[in-house]
Amino acid sequence: MPKKLIQENLIKISKNHYLNMNNFNMKNCDHQMFWPVFDTGIYEMPDTSKFKDLELPFIIIPKHFDDSDCNKFIDFYNIYKKENELTNALVGTNNTNDTNIRNAKNVFIENELEEFYYSKFDKIREIINTLYNTKLINKPVLLYLGYEKDGHYIAHNDSCQNFPDGTFKYDYTDRKFTVLSILTNQIDTTEELNNYDTHIGGSLEFTRVVNDKEETIKYKLKKGDVLIFPSTPFFEHKVHKVIDGIRATMVQWWDAEILKKEK
Repeated sequence: MPKKLIQENLIKISKNHYLNMNNFNMKNCDHQMFWPVFDTGIYEMPDTSKFKDLELPFIIIPKHFDDSDCNKFIDFYNIYKKENELTNALVGTNNTNDTNIRNAKNVFIENELEEFYYSKFDKIREIINTLYNTKLINKPVLLYLGYEKDGHYIAHNDSCQNFPDGTFKYDYTDRKFTVLSILTNQIDTTEELNNYDTHIGGSLEFTRVVNDKEETIKYKLKKGDVLIFPSTPFFEHKVHKVIDGIRATMVQWWDAEILKKEK
């Protein structure tokens, strides 16, 4: 059973979901720390007007990439794997190699394959800029992440360090949005398993976002989907351990400017 929450610590951010503000300390944090969730002041509640009628408080674009698109990236990764040229995914600004925290391999996607990715990016850009009233800036790197058996990533957010007193240190000021492209299918049985584009386990859990039953969101990966969420402490998340198979995603962290709201 989920821990019983104090109602005042739940902030509604979509039709049926809330932010769990327990153990969250905003002391000495300026509003840019929580941008774009908090965009007008230190203690301002999130502006969720465009999400109030949506089921989820973040964006899922179903099957943005078709299977053949995904396979192009998977094949690229497998070439590097065969040649033993993959590197461990590191943690934090100090680039710590600690597989107890994060157990995954990565490779940067560049040149023609990166151009192919961007040939399909306009829809993603339009959705982000429209829903959040922003302008994406400064094209980031495109990183492929492979989580094989026992791969995982403990609870974290994409821009800040978390401290035991509930405060945060903003390490990545240029990370405003996380764009996560799913390249493999999460399945339930070994009969469906292959060593190419399926895996058991490896779900993505948003540890601070809860539903009406105070249960966290666990997203079951679907090949070709794209997830978009603010890279803030509120969207803390974890990758559950992969039981078998290979979990593959591509990630970007985008900077953005807030546009002035029309009066």
